Amino acid sequence: MSYRSFFVLVLCVYCTCLKANAQVTVPDNPVATLKKGHPRLLVSSLADFEQLKKRIPGNEFLIKAENTLRLKADKMLTEPLNKYTMIPSNYLLNTSRSVLDRSYTLSMMYRLTGKKKYADRLWLELDNAAKFPDWDIEHFLGTAEMDQAFAIAYDWLYDVWTDPQKQIIKTAIKDKALEGGLLYYQGKGPGFDWAKAEHNWNQVCNGSMIIGALAIADEEPQLADTLIKNAIKRLPAAMKHYGPDGAWFEGPTYLAFAMRYNVAAIACLESALGTDFGLSTIQGFSKTGSFVMAMSGATAQTFNYSDAPLRIVTMPEFLWLANKFNDPEIAAYQQKYTDHSTAVEMLWYSDKKLRKAAELPLDQYFRSAEVASLRSSWNDEKAWFVGFKAGENGVNHGHLDLGTFVLEKNAKRWVIDLGPDTYNLPGYFNGGKNKSVQRYSYYRLSTEGHNTLVVKVGQDANQNAAASTFIKKFKSDNNNSFGIMDLTEAYAPNGRSVKRGIAMIDKKQVLIQDEITTDKPLDLYWQIHTPAIITLSDDKRSAILKMGVDELKVEILKPATKAAFEIIDAIPILNEPLSKGNTPNEGIKRLVIHFKAIGNVAITVLFKEKNDNTVPVFQSLSAW
Repeated sequence: MSYRSFFVLVLCVYCTCLKANAQVTVPDNPVATLKKGHPRLLVSSLADFEQLKKRIPGNEFLIKAENTLRLKADKMLTEPLNKYTMIPSNYLLNTSRSVLDRSYTLSMMYRLTGKKKYADRLWLELDNAAKFPDWDIEHFLGTAEMDQAFAIAYDWLYDVWTDPQKQIIKTAIKDKALEGGLLYYQGKGPGFDWAKAEHNWNQVCNGSMIIGALAIADEEPQLADTLIKNAIKRLPAAMKHYGPDGAWFEGPTYLAFAMRYNVAAIACLESALGTDFGLSTIQGFSKTGSFVMAMSGATAQTFNYSDAPLRIVTMPEFLWLANKFNDPEIAAYQQKYTDHSTAVEMLWYSDKKLRKAAELPLDQYFRSAEVASLRSSWNDEKAWFVGFKAGENGVNHGHLDLGTFVLEKNAKRWVIDLGPDTYNLPGYFNGGKNKSVQRYSYYRLSTEGHNTLVVKVGQDANQNAAASTFIKKFKSDNNNSFGIMDLTEAYAPNGRSVKRGIAMIDKKQVLIQDEITTDKPLDLYWQIHTPAIITLSDDKRSAILKMGVDELKVEILKPATKAAFEIIDAIPILNEPLSKGNTPNEGIKRLVIHFKAIGNVAITVLFKEKNDNTVPVFQSLSAW
């Protein structure tokens, strides 16, 4: 890392930390303002549920949500109880997640219908999980989700449970979750130290401590005070990474995971204590919904960088954010794409008049995370969309993918990110800043598994795992929107300067331009991954990508000679088979330009519609 880059990075992190922590007040006695009685988590009284019941008739959204939730709850009535099952890589998490889903769903359906069958089935689930030998405090994500499951059930159905039932639920929360959390705050936790983490574990685990503690705070005030103070103190360490623009370095999918617990904790603090102690004012937090939208094209699927599958990212927390920060666009997004599978969506739904998403900017750059997107329209299904990233390698859930991009046109994703591999592969989570670790040997996590430049040196084709890179210039304009990434650190010492520019020209073409300066010849690959059928021209300087009836043309503009496309399989460039356990990349091909011994070079590739014969005038990145 150059001195300048290091200085800029340190300054940004320092300022973000100041902004995050300066706004949060850690209270001496947080439960002093505790609302008496139950429910107090996410709602302020039973009247909130009654009011929701009155709003449902005549409201199409809520009717659909209630019907979906009812079907789901009725199915749960006959499903077997969850078992104490440890699964490699996730341990008890899948079981805890199922109990949490049942807790919210069955509690809500009891409140909406008054039918005891829902409470009775939930009790069986709680009694069963309370008898588990533990909630897996070594892998605390499972503990966290089970804690929230019990807390919501205890609070929302407090008037339903008998005294012996209440004692069982409360004891399980205290002994199997909160006491374990306290060990981590004391530096004695037996597993990964999430209390000091700056990624999604922080929000999930600290958030659950807040929720569990609030559920029994009147009965265990001293323990609740200690846990809530510790959680509020530690949450900003992760939440600072939302700043300044709402992005998340682990990608949109893990943003949604973190926000699920981040929002729940803040909402519970507000409903139970009347304040969130400034957590919701942390820079960038209010903009997280806009980030997810910006990372999605006409398919609504996100730019799925890091360990994220290709899918539409929705979350009921969008509705909470919309209400909290008066942001109707993200409410409209959630209402459009939701599957109505969560109970809290009904609580957070609002009838606010919504503006059209066309008011949102077409092109957006998210600082700190160093990701950006360009689009030709928000409301045209045939729109162009491109998402790309610089940022840091070696982050939690990160791949060695700096400079990668995805591209959409006609509601099809032509250039794709392969997403994660199987989490229980050996060494999958042994990542970090060392590129020699096993994690980066898996194709989907390696540099060659992405749509970026690959420099092969001997048996190594990966970027530097400790690289930190930036989008050096970004411009949004109707005729020419672009971002320029300085990727030099990712390829040092093999490239003296490596820059990639991505531009949308006249909202009808996408141009990828790479400029490499080197002191020695490089074995260099330019590449994309695509599910399209590829047909090369006779001179192999252009290709037609075909999906269904739609076609795109890809042209090599620079260099003018000695550059040709190849079609190869999505396997390592040494033509080795995928290592044991790797997920096969079926139906995916790589469109590649291979330079076997290239010095200084500019590579310009243009994406356009098949019958578009226009070619932009070449300009070096310095002239953009």
